[in-house]
Amino acid sequence: MCRRRGYLVRIPKWRQVKKFCRKNLLLTMTILSVFVGLTLGFLLRSVQVSHETVVLINFPGEIFMQILKLMILPLIFASLISALAQMDPKESGQMGLLTIGYYTTTTVLSTITGVILVILIHPGDPTIKQDFQIHQIEHTNVSPLDTFLDVIRNMFPENVIQAAFKRVQTVYIPKKEKIYNVTANINQTARGFKKEIKYVPGLNILGIIMFSTGFGIIVSQLQERARIVVEFFIIFEAVIMKLVEILMWFAPLGIICLIAGNLLELDDLSDTAAVLFMYVITVIGGLAVHTCVTMPLLYFIFTRKSPMRIVRGMAQALVTAFGTASGGAALPISMQCMEDNLNVDRRIARFVLPLGSTINMDGNALYEAVAVIFIAQLNNITLTIAEVITISFIATIASLGLNSVPAGLVSILVILNTVGLPAKDVSLIITVDWLLDRIRTAVNVLGDAFATDTISCYMQRKLIIADEENPFYQDVHDEIELEAIKTPTPTYLNIYLGNITEDLWMLRSIAHQLVQDPTCNMGSLDMKQNFIRVHFRVKEKESQPMSTALNQFIIIVVLCTMSVIGVGSFFYRTIKRKLEESADSEEEYKGGKVYLTKEDTKTDCLPWEVHIDRVTINYEFPLGEGSSFVIYLGKLKGKAPVMQWINLGEMKQFQDCAVAIRVPRRFDEDEEQQLLREINAMKILKHHDYIANLLGWVNKNNFACTILELTHTNLLKYVTQLKDGIKMCDIENSMCMLPFKQYLKMIVQITDAMQYIASKGLVHRDLAARNVLLTTGLRAKISGFNFCSLVGDENFEPSKPGFRHLPLHWMAIEAMGQGTFCESSDVWSFSMVLYEIYSLGEVPMSHVKESGIFKALKKGDRPLRPDHVSEEIYEIMTRCWHRYVERRPNFAELHSQFQYILERQYDNPAFEFENPS
Repeated sequence: MCRRRGYLVRIPKWRQVKKFCRKNLLLTMTILSVFVGLTLGFLLRSVQVSHETVVLINFPGEIFMQILKLMILPLIFASLISALAQMDPKESGQMGLLTIGYYTTTTVLSTITGVILVILIHPGDPTIKQDFQIHQIEHTNVSPLDTFLDVIRNMFPENVIQAAFKRVQTVYIPKKEKIYNVTANINQTARGFKKEIKYVPGLNILGIIMFSTGFGIIVSQLQERARIVVEFFIIFEAVIMKLVEILMWFAPLGIICLIAGNLLELDDLSDTAAVLFMYVITVIGGLAVHTCVTMPLLYFIFTRKSPMRIVRGMAQALVTAFGTASGGAALPISMQCMEDNLNVDRRIARFVLPLGSTINMDGNALYEAVAVIFIAQLNNITLTIAEVITISFIATIASLGLNSVPAGLVSILVILNTVGLPAKDVSLIITVDWLLDRIRTAVNVLGDAFATDTISCYMQRKLIIADEENPFYQDVHDEIELEAIKTPTPTYLNIYLGNITEDLWMLRSIAHQLVQDPTCNMGSLDMKQNFIRVHFRVKEKESQPMSTALNQFIIIVVLCTMSVIGVGSFFYRTIKRKLEESADSEEEYKGGKVYLTKEDTKTDCLPWEVHIDRVTINYEFPLGEGSSFVIYLGKLKGKAPVMQWINLGEMKQFQDCAVAIRVPRRFDEDEEQQLLREINAMKILKHHDYIANLLGWVNKNNFACTILELTHTNLLKYVTQLKDGIKMCDIENSMCMLPFKQYLKMIVQITDAMQYIASKGLVHRDLAARNVLLTTGLRAKISGFNFCSLVGDENFEPSKPGFRHLPLHWMAIEAMGQGTFCESSDVWSFSMVLYEIYSLGEVPMSHVKESGIFKALKKGDRPLRPDHVSEEIYEIMTRCWHRYVERRPNFAELHSQFQYILERQYDNPAFEFENPS
C-alpha cells in the first residue's frame, strides 16, 4: 500500500515483484541460474554432445570454483585472527565450547533422524542390484580409530605452510612378502597391508583453524603491543570480502555451467532415478525433516525468534552452496549474509562459521548413516541395535574427520568395513550423489547459520561487558561517526558513532546504556573499518505466561511423539521378524517336515521340501521345456526353504512370490541324484549376485518338481531373438543392431560367478548359454547345477551313468577322454558360451556329429571365429581351448581381462554401434 493525494493506493503485485527483483538483483539471478542450469543440462542430454563440448561448458564453472576455493584459506586465516584478537580470551573460550556443543548436538540429531527414516521406509530392495553393473570399489582397511587419530593429527600440523595444501591421512598399502616353502622347495608370495601415515593433497582446514585460533588469542592478550597486527588483519579481511563481493556477480554464470556440466557427465540418468527413487526420497526426506523440524525447533527454543529470518537472510549463500556443492566455497558468502542481512556481530560470525564449515556436517552424517543401512538392506542383512548405534556413532565421527572427501566415499567405506558390510555396493549410491551432495551441502550451510545466530544471542551481551572492562577490544580505529537513523522497520534502531573529537569512551558508554535499557534487546555490536555500529531491537510485549507454557508443552509433546514412533517402529519390525523366523523353523506339513536348519544334512528324503498347499502351478503358462522336463509359471506362498540356509530371512523376492517350477517328464534315480546335487551345490554356494537360486522342491504326483528363481529369459533365447530381429528387419550390416557393451557386461557377470564357484571347489560341468538366465535388467545368473559337484567326483567318469547326460559340444577335450573335470574344463565351456553369444546362438562345432567330436578336437579342430567377435576376444577364446590344461587362463584372470575391456569401452560412447574388430 502507498499514500497518494491523501488516499491509500494498492501497489500491483507485478510492481512488488519487480521492486523485489531490482532490490535483490544478485539473489534473483543466482536462483534463476539454478533452474537455467538444470534446463540446459537436460536439453543438451537429448543431443549427443561431444566430450570437448562438455569440457567447454563446464570450464567457466570450474574457474569460478577455483577462485572461490582460493578465497577460503586467506579468509579463514584473517577472519579468525581479527575476530579473536578483539575478544577477551575467556569469552572466546566460552564461545568455542558453546559452538562445539551446539554442532555436536545437531549432528547427533541428524544422524538419529536418518536412521529412523531409513528403518521405517526400508528403501533397500535386493532386486535393485539386478539392474546395475556393480563396479569394483577399492577396499579400505581404515578403522574408526584411524579416522579419529587423523582428526587429532590434522589439528596440530607440523608446518602451517604445508597445511595450506596437504593434510595427514592414514592409508593401507599392499605389501608382498616372499615365503620359502621348504617342503615343496618353491617360493610363494603372501599379500598383506602395511599401515602408513602420509600427507595427501588437500587443504588442512582443521590445522589452519587451530593455528589461527591460537594466534588470535595471543594477539588478544598482548593488547596495545599488537595493535598494528590487529589492524593489518582487519584491513586484509576487508580486502578479501571486497573481492568476494565482486566475484559473486559471476556466480550465476558459474552455477549454470557447473550444474549443466554435471548433468552431461552422468550416465543412464533416467534408469538410475527410477531404480534408486526410494533411496533418494529417504535421504531427501531425512534432510527435509532435519531442516524444517529439528533445526528450527532448536533455534526457536534457544532464541524465541522466527527461523524464517535465517532462511531469508541466507538465501544467497544457500543457492551458492547448492550450485557449487561445496560448503567451503560458500563460506565467504555465508559471512557476508550473516553480517549484512542478519546483523550478527562479525566477531561471532567469523569465528563460528569457519569452524562450522569444518566440523558441522549434519547433512553428511545423515547421508552416511542412511547409505550404510541402505546397503545392509540391499544384501538382506538385519542389523542389531548395537550395530545401528555403532553406525550412528561412526557416521558422526567420520563426518568430522573426512568432510573434505568427495561424495563421502571414504567415510562410507570406513563404516562398512567396521560393521562388516560389502563395500562394492557403494557404486550404486554414487550414481545419484550428484544431487544429494548439493542438497546436503545447502543443509550444512543453513545449519551453520542457525548455530551462528543462536551463539550470537547468548554471547552478544557478554562481549559488550567485556568491551567495557577492556576498551582495547573495540578501540582499534581513531575515527568514528555519530548518526542516528531509523530503519524502515519501526522496531529497529541503528546508532553510528564517529568523527567526534570528544571522549570516545563516553560516547560508547552512552550507546551501551541504550543497549542495556530494559526496553531494548541487544541484537549485535558490529565494528566496521571506520565506524562501530550498535544494532538493537526494541522488545515486543511479553507473551502471556499461559501461552508460553502452552507453546513449550506442544514442542515437547511433538518431540516425544517422534521419538516414540521411531523407536517403537524399530522394535516392532525386529520382534515381528524374530517371531516369523521361529514360526517357520518349527512348521510341519502333512507331506513331511520342511528342512530349514543347517543340521538337517542327512535325511531319509530330499531336504528343502515345500508342502504342496504352498505352491500353485499354472499349467496353462509354460515358460520353456527340455528333453526331460517342462517349466511352468508358479506361485510360492510363504518363505522359500533356501532363505533360512543362506540367512536371507528378510529377502522379499523369495517369499510370497512368482516362481518357475520345473516339472520332470519322469522321475527316476538319475533325476533324484541330479536334484540332490543341485541342493548340495546351493548349500555350499549359499548366495551370490550372479547365481540363480534353487528355492526348494515340491512333491506333485510323486514327481519332485523343482522350484526355481523366476527370471525373464536365458542367454540363448536372448541372442536368438536378436538374430531373428536382424533377419526380419533385413539389415545388411547387422553390427549396428548388436549391443556389444551389454554383451561385455553379461560376460563380466558370468566370469564373476564362475570364479566364485571355482573358489568353493565346485565344477559346474554344464555351462552353456541355455543355463545362463537373464533378469528383466539383463543381469546374468548362472543356473543348471544338476551336474555340479566337487572336483574329483567319480560319478562323471566316461564309464559311469552320469556322464551320458552331459552335452559333448560344450565339453572339454580332457573331460571327454579321461573324465577329468576341473576349473579349466569349465573355462573350456565358458569359451563355448562366448561362441554362442557372438555367433547369435549357433551350436559350437555343429558341423561335427557327437560321435566324432573327440576325434576332431584331438586333431586340433576348433570352432571358427564368429562374424561379430573382435580379434582381442577371439584370442582369449583360443587360449581357453588350449589342449593343455595348465596353459588355459583361470576365471580370475578372465574376469580381470573382460572387466578391463568393459571399462575401456565406456570411454567410447559410440562403441555400441561400431564394429569391434
